[in-house]
Amino acid sequence: GYAVAIGDAQRDASIERVQLELFVGQRVAAVIVAGALQDPGNLSVLEADTEIIHSPAALEAHGRGETQAIGDAVDDLARHGHQRAAFVSRAPFPDPRSTNPRTERRRQSVMMAAGRHGMEVDHCSTPMELSTAETAERLAGLVGVSGTGHAVICASHRLAPQLLGTLAEMRLSLPGQLSFVTFGDSDWARAYRPAVAVIRFDRYQEARRATYEVLVALG
Repeated sequence: GYAVAIGDAQRDASIERVQLELFVGQRVAAVIVAGALQDPGNLSVLEADTEIIHSPAALEAHGRGETQAIGDAVDDLARHGHQRAAFVSRAPFPDPRSTNPRTERRRQSVMMAAGRHGMEVDHCSTPMELSTAETAERLAGLVGVSGTGHAVICASHRLAPQLLGTLAEMRLSLPGQLSFVTFGDSDWARAYRPAVAVIRFDRYQEARRATYEVLVALG
């Protein structure tokens, strides 16, 4: 019997605050925080009796679970003989104005795990406006034209399809010439052939869990 309102903070603290203020105006009974807050202090605008549930997905995606999974993936790459990897993201590095905090945490986890194996990690940014040819040129500078012995770690599932398409244009085969790891829970990852290594997180299941927590909290 509850209506659901959805707010997208767009990784901007001021927009986040406006969205929460809109919820106050709608007299919501509860708020599910589904991602990392840009400014946790913004929650203070909510009414005192508003139930606040932090989705397990929001907590786990930035916590030990994903860090462990990244470590396992990098260990796997090392076992396959990889000594060099390219971490590919949309945003340039280092640029705190444009780097997604989640992406930066993932990059740090990759660097930490790679350090255990003496594996070198390069960073490659592929902004949305780059053409396939321009993206290919950037990647070729890191993995070479043959890609042999290299691995690509894609920072997000939204970037993965474009990146896989670029690698196909470069005629680099997976996993024959190049290993590929990405993040996310998109259905396409299971259907892709050859299989893509994905550090998965079942957001659907976590959303259900958070919803039941809300209903319990509301009695």
